[in-house]
Amino acid sequence: PAENRKALAIDPRFIMAYQNIGSEEAFSLSHPGAALSAFRQTLSLFNHVDGQMSAQARAILQINTSANVAYLIGDFQTAVAQYAVTASLPDYAFIVETARMQRADCLALLHDFGGAHDAWANIPVASGLNSAATSYPAIRIESDAALQDWSSVLADRASAEPALAALAAKIPPIKPGMDVELARQIRPFAALALAERGDRSGAERLI
Repeated sequence: PAENRKALAIDPRFIMAYQNIGSEEAFSLSHPGAALSAFRQTLSLFNHVDGQMSAQARAILQINTSANVAYLIGDFQTAVAQYAVTASLPDYAFIVETARMQRADCLALLHDFGGAHDAWANIPVASGLNSAATSYPAIRIESDAALQDWSSVLADRASAEPALAALAAKIPPIKPGMDVELARQIRPFAALALAERGDRSGAERLI
């Protein structure tokens, strides 16, 4: 977020800086309040983009940002609908792939177990050096926790640790973000799963 805030000091209407801050605060740093503020600021600027992005980018970013706001305020029904629209649009910056995962997660948060399972069944594990790959572990583990599938939560954590470490090894500047994602978004759910299975000491070691 710090680098994007430097950009905003130069151009307070630089919409992508707000978009990037929102994504980082929400999905890497687990700061929902800061993320919500940034995403709402993003939405307020879409009528003032002044050629900052293509029509294709604007179309998908606007509905995806609205979906992110709905997700952050707990309006998962609206988020499901808006992520579905997002996923139907021509892609920009791997947003389609991430929106499909977010839709599945929101179905789980709505306790639509069948819908969530069906959605995840059609989503491959994200890979590569992109935002979808870095987001997948945190989104999937939150979803499995909402489904109270504790075995899958622990399996998610076991696969997330090496996957995020491998990404950080390939792109060293993202390592701090990956470490934060593990600490704030992966291990807490794993600790919850251990506690739910009766391993309190194991849960406490992760916290």
